[in-house]
Amino acid sequence: MRGHPAALPGRCPRTRAHRARLQPANRPGGTVPAGATVTCLIGAANRDGNRYRDPDRFDVLREDLTTTTAFSAAADHLAFALGRHFCVGALLAKAEVETGVNQLLDAMPDVRLADGFDPVEKGVFTRGPQSLPVRFTPVVD
Repeated sequence: MRGHPAALPGRCPRTRAHRARLQPANRPGGTVPAGATVTCLIGAANRDGNRYRDPDRFDVLREDLTTTTAFSAAADHLAFALGRHFCVGALLAKAEVETGVNQLLDAMPDVRLADGFDPVEKGVFTRGPQSLPVRFTPVVD
């Protein structure tokens, strides 16, 4: 593959974000026909109401996730995939979040959503609010 890097995506299925159905699949919302392209949407992961309490609410302190394995291949959520397909950047993401959030809270200890702002998720492959207006009192050194 070293001499033919352009051929890699077609030979390595993990590099593609979608698959074609080989057989029809019956789902609660209808049937996915054979040959249809199916795309995995990360924003839909971990939304199983049978597994997670209040699955559509973002809660950093939720008690129904195992925090000791959250950033490992043994995680009980799908944010970084599972097993041998686990994201090699998960620990970097963890370090970035811990560093960024700590710096943010040190600089703006009272940061909060702007009054009346109700975040609405947007996007297909990555989901989040289009904007995030906040209020805070700057820390003066």
